[in-house]
Amino acid sequence: MTGANSKDLICLNRDCPDYRKRNTGNIIKKGFNAKGNQMFKCKTCGVRFPETKGTVFYNRHLKEDQIILICKLLVEKNGIRAIERIMGIHRDTVSKVVEDLARHAREVTDFLIRNVGLTKIQVDEMWSFVKKKQKNLAEGDGDDDRQGDCWIYIAKKTDTKLHLAHSTGKRVQATADEPMKTVRKRGKIPTKDKKATFASDGNRSVHQCHPGEL
Repeated sequence: MTGANSKDLICLNRDCPDYRKRNTGNIIKKGFNAKGNQMFKCKTCGVRFPETKGTVFYNRHLKEDQIILICKLLVEKNGIRAIERIMGIHRDTVSKVVEDLARHAREVTDFLIRNVGLTKIQVDEMWSFVKKKQKNLAEGDGDDDRQGDCWIYIAKKTDTKLHLAHSTGKRVQATADEPMKTVRKRGKIPTKDKKATFASDGNRSVHQCHPGEL
């Protein structure tokens, strides 16, 4: 990474009084590390950190172009083992990158999608399975929650098709409740004049979501 500007950075030290605060003027440049990455220092807490801090490139042995290639291969629908064969990188390393990508994606989504005006929201569910279908599971297959039938619950705005939230898991009430909690967190609180309307295909678990979650 190159070209990081201290004015655009924030302190990620949770113990710092200026943690995640912007435009405080507390971040200054402080040399380079052994990998050639620009180092910065928080004048408030004194902690030094590289420009890769808070990104998927931070504290990894992989090169930046390798991580970018993993991202491209994922977008092209390659699996973990396929990426392992293509790049010659162990699947556990690839999995850790994917997990970090997912975490960063959620953080970015939480930052960008907020205070959304809730008008008409469509809630749907889709069936899939992990490893094998539920009917094919045997007693010795281990943890039943990590394989077998899997359901994906989604919530999106009908007018703009904006994807507001989703959850995956077994077809139980907790899985259906999760996207409703996220919608409440990302949307504006409905008022008497601007009410939120939720539409579904009649799935019981959706209709039983606690009103407080909506």
